[in-house]
Amino acid sequence: MFKKISLLSVSAICLCGLNVAFADTNSVSMNSDSGPYFGIQLGGSWTPYEFDPIHDLVYSKMDDSGFAGHANVGYAFNKYFGLEVGEQYVPKYTFTVKSYNNKPSHTRESFRKNYVDLALKATAYIGNFGLFIKPGVAWAHQSDVKVNYSDGSQDVLLSKKDQVAPLLGIGALYNINDHWSVDLSTTAYFKSKDIDGVIFAGAGLAYHV
Repeated sequence: MFKKISLLSVSAICLCGLNVAFADTNSVSMNSDSGPYFGIQLGGSWTPYEFDPIHDLVYSKMDDSGFAGHANVGYAFNKYFGLEVGEQYVPKYTFTVKSYNNKPSHTRESFRKNYVDLALKATAYIGNFGLFIKPGVAWAHQSDVKVNYSDGSQDVLLSKKDQVAPLLGIGALYNINDHWSVDLSTTAYFKSKDIDGVIFAGAGLAYHV
């Protein structure tokens, strides 16, 4: 299901880009322009780490992959450098608790993480094609991780956390015309203390004002 959703997302972005291109074939590339732009990416994310918050918790394998998206607002200082602020949506993390503190549970639990990021974007062009890299930092938020029991009681495995994590993104883009571009990229949000990292890969569409 995750692969199907990701492929559909990429296809939708590409079709949208082609539609814009055919609608305005006489436009000129905006490679040399500066100014604000808005972007959205659709794809999937997963966690490259094993989730193990408390050693005496016994649980099934973590389900940490699924549909994900990213939205950003940026400003291009020139055709080589820009600055972006964005928010990363990732799917819920779900797992089945078998026992905790010698109390049987067998409940399906979930928690959320999200990121608000700030990144510098550096791009090298060959015609209308570009390769870019995006180093930056992100504010990472993780909700409470809880266990619920059949008797109605509850334990908090991990309290909600807010931390700062480094990030690094790489990708390729194509400028369709003066205002529209499409891209393919992947971004790694690295592990920060008690919050595991996330890798996001997706296809995007951007509008340059």
